[in-house]
Amino acid sequence: MNKTFKQIKKEIKSANNIGLFCHRSPDMDCLGSMFALGTALEKMGKNVTLFCDEKLTSNQSKLVDKDKLEKNKLDANDFDLFISVDVAGAKQLGNFEQFFTSFPLTARIDHHKRDDDYALISFIDNTRSSCCEIVLDFIEYLGVKITPEIATYLYAGLSSDTNSFVNLNTNEKSFQTAMKLFNYGANITMVNEVEYRTISEKNIAMKKVLYHKVKLYKEGFAICLISNKDLKDNKADKTNCSTFSTEMVSIDGINMSCSIIEKEKDVYSLSFRSKRGYSSYQIAIQFGGGGHNEASGATFIANDGQKVVDSVVNVMRAYLKERAKNE
Repeated sequence: MNKTFKQIKKEIKSANNIGLFCHRSPDMDCLGSMFALGTALEKMGKNVTLFCDEKLTSNQSKLVDKDKLEKNKLDANDFDLFISVDVAGAKQLGNFEQFFTSFPLTARIDHHKRDDDYALISFIDNTRSSCCEIVLDFIEYLGVKITPEIATYLYAGLSSDTNSFVNLNTNEKSFQTAMKLFNYGANITMVNEVEYRTISEKNIAMKKVLYHKVKLYKEGFAICLISNKDLKDNKADKTNCSTFSTEMVSIDGINMSCSIIEKEKDVYSLSFRSKRGYSSYQIAIQFGGGGHNEASGATFIANDGQKVVDSVVNVMRAYLKERAKNE
């Protein structure tokens, strides 16, 4: 760990202007990692730009300042170093993929399985339940004081990626990190209030759509297709559907799930979840996506939502059939 951390720290110390990047459809672990690291770098006297071209959920906007996010590709010549956090592969950088990968000096801090070597320097530890755990270690390694603000960002990401410490990725290190962040002054009460006790009217409206449209398959998986029309009819967007795959996989007898959200015309966001012993990652990579065994995602381009559903059904059935043969 220290060797790679040392490399990234060296480049940070030499840089004046640093760009931080998150993955498309960012979750709170990604945003918490980026805002925490960005705040730490600013305390070191660095000029930091946070790149994210996607809309945040209403709850995420309560935990981070969305006005600090840069949606456009700026002049790369104005930067000395690019760092991605919680980004499994180059394609997950979305509209910033080429902007990032063509830059001469890049680093990556991540806890996903290695999809590709898109960064010059990479620190990856896929035993961690969240990227925020790694970012905490790295900020401490940089010698920056962990303020309550930084601790709150990191706790929000840790709590979100473990679903308040109930997901299968939760481990001893998760609880140790939570205790450290508590001692650093993280506002745990506020995070819990926002992440687990706040729901908007649009979210409720879209949950009605979910409950109406979810389809359960005899093989033990569930799928729901939310069209762009469904979103427009309820004056909602894909951020109001961010929990759907998690809710479906919680159904008794369901081991895998996929929410298919048409976030814009003919562009579908696929969110996969699975229970212990099943790998949503193996499904996601067949659609050019990535993530973890229990939680993964991908993007699918198609002119018909049913084609997307059929493709996901076929891949899931093939995976489950092969899995059954190997049991």
